[in-house]
This record gives sequence, C-alpha cells and structure tokens, in this order.
Amino acid sequence: MILVRTSLSVLLIAAACRSIPGSSTPAPVTTDAPPELESQQKYWKQLGLRDYSFTYEPMCMCRGYGLTYQVGVRDGKVVSFQHASEAVSLSSRDLPRPTVDSLFAWIKDAYVRKAAVVRVTYDPELHFPANISIDWNLNIIDDEFSFEVRDLRPNPGVGLPRP
Repeated sequence: MILVRTSLSVLLIAAACRSIPGSSTPAPVTTDAPPELESQQKYWKQLGLRDYSFTYEPMCMCRGYGLTYQVGVRDGKVVSFQHASEAVSLSSRDLPRPTVDSLFAWIKDAYVRKAAVVRVTYDPELHFPANISIDWNLNIIDDEFSFEVRDLRPNPGVGLPRP
C-alpha cells in the first residue's frame, strides 16, 4: 500500500511540474483546431502581406459594439485605428486593435481554451478570417464575441503575389 501511494505521489508531482512555466519539460498544448485553420493561416502567410488596411466590426457586449473601424497595418503592426472620421487613440486599451495575424491567434486561443462554439469563415482569395463567432459557454449570456473583417486591401505599393 505504501508503494502505491508513493508511486501515485511521484506521478502527481511529476505531472504538476510539467505544467509549471519555466520547467524543463513543458506540458504539450493541444488546440483541437480544425486543419482548415492551419491551412488558411499558411496561405495567408504565403501572401507575405505586412502592409494592408481593412474594415473591422466587432459584435459583442463590449465597448465599441456595433461600430465600424478602419484599421491600417504597416509591417504587421497597427498604425491607425479610426471610427468614421474620428481617430481612436492607439495607446488606449479599451478596444483590441487587430491585425490578421492576431485574428488567427484569437481563433487558436478559442480552441485552446475549449470555447463551446467557434465558427469561422475565411476570405476565399486572401485567406484571412472574414467572420468569426466565439461562444465561450453555451450556458452564459453575453460571453459571445463575433467580428467581421472586410475590404482588406494591400496598402499602395504592395502588390499581391501572382500564383
């Protein structure tokens, strides 16, 4: 009996150490993400677009709900975020300022955190996430988050690669 308890204790301690940040053996992360997520992200990266703009519309019970924003990205970083004719401060943390890469990260995070529902529609030409809907828990009201991305255009001087 003592041997069984000791073995179980050792196993539990070893399992706990695997999940401690900075431990020598990190715990594996599984996303259970569909293969389409990886393939669409791969196609997006192959385009090599780092300078682009798009229209972003968050739909959630959050600040900025129902408003449409114009997002400018240069070298993979948001450089402008504007609602109608008013610029929104880039230093404000009230609203997320997405890039296409961060949209892919949000989707992957939803799978890692085991959201109850994740629905994604990708743009057929440029492969960015065009519509995303995440419901974290079917039994909780107002935890849903959706957004739409449209009118993505390479910034002037940036051409799309030819197939």
